[in-house]
Amino acid sequence: MWNREVVFSKANSIQITPEPSSEDHIFWSGSSDVVVVEYYDIDCPYCRSLLLAEDGLADSVKAKVRLIYRWFPLIDIYPRSLERAIIAECVSMVGGEENFFNFLRKVSNSYKKGEQKNDWLIEMARPFVSDEASFKECVSKELSLEKINQSRAGGYVSGIFSVPSFLVAQKGMPVKKFDLL
Repeated sequence: MWNREVVFSKANSIQITPEPSSEDHIFWSGSSDVVVVEYYDIDCPYCRSLLLAEDGLADSVKAKVRLIYRWFPLIDIYPRSLERAIIAECVSMVGGEENFFNFLRKVSNSYKKGEQKNDWLIEMARPFVSDEASFKECVSKELSLEKINQSRAGGYVSGIFSVPSFLVAQKGMPVKKFDLL
């Protein structure tokens, strides 16, 4: 007879790696009793649609959850996704978190499918950065690459291999993983 119950030991349970911190992109800053880490790729059409749908959820839902966005560029599927994550991360570094999410919304609403160059994305970023010279330097020197690579590596450690994917941590419960695709 099949035993359908899965018992996790500390050795094989899912962990959020690295632990959520103030360095993360916090989309909703609701209760820390439920933390959702969403892995995202700017080129993924499902990720972009989900971001816009999340905006439409009720404030009562947002108040109960801390929703964190982390990078997981799928470079094998979307060859420009790492470059685009660097651009978006530089928006955060130079323009701040609010502008980062506003930038992602704008990209989600007017994504240029099939565009091989990133000029359109850099142009779209301009209104969201406070210092264009610092932004250009950040992008050209790939100053955000380490953060993106740490996010991606942590995703792999946590069992993430596609996007959009989620890790859900609720106080007193094991972390659960969800893949939408």
